[in-house]
Amino acid sequence: MRLPHYDAANDTVMLGLAAEALAYHHDDARERWQDYGRVTRAALPCPGCC
Repeated sequence: MRLPHYDAANDTVMLGLAAEALAYHHDDARERWQDYGRVTRAALPCPGCC
């Protein structure tokens, strides 16, 4: 089965999920940056950047 525009739709969903996650965790990321794991910190912008 082929789904037209699958890659574009997937990219859009992933971008939305990332934006929601950053909005939800924004304050904690600023105040407790070191509590996040190394991989998570690498995936998020630095706490002072947002």
